[in-house]
Amino acid sequence: MLMEFVHRYTCDVIEEAQVYMEHRGGEEVNLDDVKLAIHALLQNQFVKPPTADTMHQFAHSLNRVPLPPLNNRPGIHVPQDDNLLSANYEYFPRETPLVDPDAIDDDNDGGGANAAGGGGAAARAEAAAAEPTEMREGGVEGFKVKRAKK
Repeated sequence: MLMEFVHRYTCDVIEEAQVYMEHRGGEEVNLDDVKLAIHALLQNQFVKPPTADTMHQFAHSLNRVPLPPLNNRPGIHVPQDDNLLSANYEYFPRETPLVDPDAIDDDNDGGGANAAGGGGAAARAEAAAAEPTEMREGGVEGFKVKRAKK
């Protein structure tokens, strides 16, 4: 790998030096042509890393934006669609909704609901049992991968 790099770099320097020789109208490549070729390649191929001060300023400006709040739900937390760099795939696609809308208690005065909105205990238990992040008896089950809808 190092030999390949040295060979490619040397060939590039020689080719660039020949271009400079032809431009000045010379017959042979001289030391000035090689120095100029090396300087040109260093400018284009090898980028100096930013200084620590520049990185500190960049980090400071980036960290000014607060992170979005986490939602308090059980299971695996994955990034939102606007934070993804590539396509979003669902590893456990739900073919039916987790909660039956008819099973949710809409009134807070009865049916096991408390003042904090704890109604629909049966529906929550059903949703927790159907949560695809939980391991079921018998080990890991197979799953389909499908592309998420946007």
